[in-house]
Amino acid sequence: MEKNISAYLLPIYDTDEEKKETRRHSWNTEHIGPEQLKKSTPVKLTQIAAEREYATLHSFRYQAEIGRSVYVQVKKGLTAFGGYILRDSADAVAVVPAYPRSSRSSTPARCCR
Repeated sequence: MEKNISAYLLPIYDTDEEKKETRRHSWNTEHIGPEQLKKSTPVKLTQIAAEREYATLHSFRYQAEIGRSVYVQVKKGLTAFGGYILRDSADAVAVVPAYPRSSRSSTPARCCR
């Protein structure tokens, strides 16, 4: 799985004009090519083990600064449970979220007197 997925920390600024104005670039997959990936930093992904042998959701641990854009690419040919093969490569850009300051519970809190 890990050999078929790659992630890159994209530059904060794409042009000198953006850097001069200290305006962060708004990345999307349509504008990312080999030139932008050369300016990017590879991100190490560590897969988090799932409860079941075959999962429908895969999670990875990574380190990146809050607010930075990360480009993720899943290469074609990845084989899933049941022998399904990813026909085309898939990619996405996501912004690194802030780590939650507190946890939330799905059950209501109980107050003791």
